[in-house]
Amino acid sequence: MKQTLDLVKKQTIFGVVFILVGLVVVFVFIYLRSQKNTFELHGRFGITIDAGGSGTRLSIYEYKKGKLHNENFICENKGLTNSQLLSLYDNIHKCLVEAEKRIPLLINSKTPIYFAATAGMRLLKISNETAYQNIWNIVRHALNNSSFIVKLNETLLGSKEAAYSWASVNSLLDREKSSGLFEMGSTSVQLAFEPRSSETFLPSSHIENVILKKKSYNLYVYSFLCFGKDEFRRRYIARIIKKSGYSSNVKDPCHPLGYKKVIASNEIWNSTCVNGLYAQRVLGESFVKKNGNHFYVLHGSSNFTDCFNEVKNMFYANCSDKYCDMSNVHHPASDAFFTAIGGGVYFSSKYLNLSNPVRIQAYKNATENLCSLNYTQLSSNKEFNNYTIDYCLVDVFTYFIFHELLKLDDSNKVMFANKIDNNVVSWTMGLILNKIHELSPANHYISRRLSNVTFYSAITASLVVIIIGLIVICYYYKLRKTSYTLETQS
Repeated sequence: MKQTLDLVKKQTIFGVVFILVGLVVVFVFIYLRSQKNTFELHGRFGITIDAGGSGTRLSIYEYKKGKLHNENFICENKGLTNSQLLSLYDNIHKCLVEAEKRIPLLINSKTPIYFAATAGMRLLKISNETAYQNIWNIVRHALNNSSFIVKLNETLLGSKEAAYSWASVNSLLDREKSSGLFEMGSTSVQLAFEPRSSETFLPSSHIENVILKKKSYNLYVYSFLCFGKDEFRRRYIARIIKKSGYSSNVKDPCHPLGYKKVIASNEIWNSTCVNGLYAQRVLGESFVKKNGNHFYVLHGSSNFTDCFNEVKNMFYANCSDKYCDMSNVHHPASDAFFTAIGGGVYFSSKYLNLSNPVRIQAYKNATENLCSLNYTQLSSNKEFNNYTIDYCLVDVFTYFIFHELLKLDDSNKVMFANKIDNNVVSWTMGLILNKIHELSPANHYISRRLSNVTFYSAITASLVVIIIGLIVICYYYKLRKTSYTLETQS
């Protein structure tokens, strides 16, 4: 009997050990199963279409691992206002089809698209409401026939464009202090910056709150319609033609000596920025066109001083405030470092071949040197192209804005940028940063330390061990009970 009890005790211990080992193995494999690596196969997608005055560009943004990546391509290179209505739908449709190919098929229908027209359409709305609505009808028809979720299809306010561009620049620069923004397109100019902390008067209609990297900024923002490169040039030419008494031969100080350009009257006078109520009421002067078709010959004279004075005289001369913008309205002062973006200003500044960022005086000196070149000297440069002729005018205008309007001096620096960290700088990035929560869902692949076969095989084996342990304990417990009963009866 004693031997039987010893055997029961010994086998019970074995049973308990089996159960404990089985349980330990179960918990270990459950823990190992919980260890996993998550790989982002693709991020969250969003699409923007920037319908600017000189072209329409589509950008595909992918937000992955906390960073934005973008791919850009051109839908059309004339601008909505200059496109033929018959071809406009096809141009936009082809662009959307191309975007569909570049985004994972399963999330096309979950990807938001933001289509915004900018200054060119803002100008058309003023001059021709019917044409404006016809263009938008075609655009919306194309958007609604795509597979994307249309989140925005409208003409963007200039203040929003400025704020989004500011956010784009400052998200890429990652400076301790924010950079002010100067942006020049073909039709408008945008400004956005933090006013000086000592500023007491802030025009509420031009203050925009922007949240960037969880920090709040109150910005002065303004968009100046008709002061983009192309429309400003048009107003400048109208001014010097008027100053000449509408002579057939016109002295032009902002273009190189030896350069001649024939301008037809319909290239100048038909613009809302030159002639009409808007030009008179908002810009301060409407240039009255002569009846009939006329041709004017511009004769360049390579004169920086006269060019600067012509530019300066295009603005209000009797501003009662030290800080006046282009519309004779007070704007706050800024101590900011500035970043200048946009095709209207970037390429003309790049031609000056200056270090970047540049101080204001150095920029002026280089511009003065450029404006002194005659046509032969200018055209002999290997970088010369069809746009180089206007670089003196654009750079003088840019210097005027920085020095005369913003009151920047040689303590301030300006950086001219087309890309920052290989990212094209555009208001569209600022918009996407503001809409991260609306982007399509990401797709993840989960990699575990244990495969399903290994895990379930180990769990099954462990359960078998536990069951064996329980059977052993139950069997020998029953044997012990039987032995105890026999011993009592004897």
